[in-house]
Amino acid sequence: MTITADTVPVAIEWHKFIVGSSFYIPCLDRQGVADQVAASAKERGMKVKSRFVFERGTQGVRFWRIT
Repeated sequence: MTITADTVPVAIEWHKFIVGSSFYIPCLDRQGVADQVAASAKERGMKVKSRFVFERGTQGVRFWRIT
C-alpha cells in the first residue's frame, strides 16, 4: 500500500518502526493520512496511535507504534 499525503507519496521504513517509536507526516488531509497509515500498519500486524499536531510551523499527524 502506498501512503500519500496530499497526493505526495510517503515512504515509511516499517522495519525500523519499533514499539514506542514515532514519526510525523506533514499534511492537510489528516484523517485520510491517518486512515492510510492505520490500514498499512494493520496489514503488517502493527497497531498505531495517531494525533493531529503542529510541528515546526506545519500541521500534520504524528504516529506512534503501540504493538
